[in-house]
Amino acid sequence: LERERREEAARLAEEKERLLEEQLKEEARATEAALSEARKLADEARLAAEKLEQERLRAEELEEARQDLEKDKLGLTAQRESLKDEILAMDAEFEDQTRALQDQSREELARRQDELRAKFKESEKESI
Repeated sequence: LERERREEAARLAEEKERLLEEQLKEEARATEAALSEARKLADEARLAAEKLEQERLRAEELEEARQDLEKDKLGLTAQRESLKDEILAMDAEFEDQTRALQDQSREELARRQDELRAKFKESEKESI
């Protein structure tokens, strides 16, 4: 009877050890599956972070380009205003020069008319 109990105890111990080993193997498989899922999630998170960084850099580039365009626009606006002022000044100068030439022409014409009148009067005096 004692021997049967020992055999039964040995058999139960072996069964318990086998069950523990199966449980450990199952836990190892579950742990490996969890690690695999964690690696997959980490890779996805890394890819998402890289994509976000690329989008951030692109947004910075676009903002810099927008600012450059704004500066160009302001520069062109200032240049346009400067050209307008220059054109207005040239136009005023042209008008002043035109008036001066007209005045000079009138004076020259009046002088010639006076000379011709004087010559005409002289020639009338000589002919008389």
